[in-house]
Amino acid sequence: MISATQPRSPLAAAMQRQLLLLYGLIALPLVIYGAVRTLESNSNSPLEWVPPSFSARHDYDLFHATFGPSDTVLASWEGCTLDQPRLDQLCRILRGAKVFHDPRGVATVHGSVCGY
Repeated sequence: MISATQPRSPLAAAMQRQLLLLYGLIALPLVIYGAVRTLESNSNSPLEWVPPSFSARHDYDLFHATFGPSDTVLASWEGCTLDQPRLDQLCRILRGAKVFHDPRGVATVHGSVCGY
């Protein structure tokens, strides 16, 4: 029997490293699968933390339904003026293009403003 004070033979150490590597390779697909599944289901929204009956949640839902989401994009380009037809064309594209709708057909652009 080898005690903690006796050195291991190089052959035994190599076999242990190979066995550890083998276990790691066998476990790797399961670890990757679990990591991917965890990241796919990791939507941690504060709205999920409180019930719909919570008064602040009700206020937020009402605000969101009235004004839409709070994300804003300001787009312009060099030489852009308010009287350019390209500006109106951009707004029409943002409002109607299928790429700006989710899979259910709901618009992801909730409003666009041209000019003032």
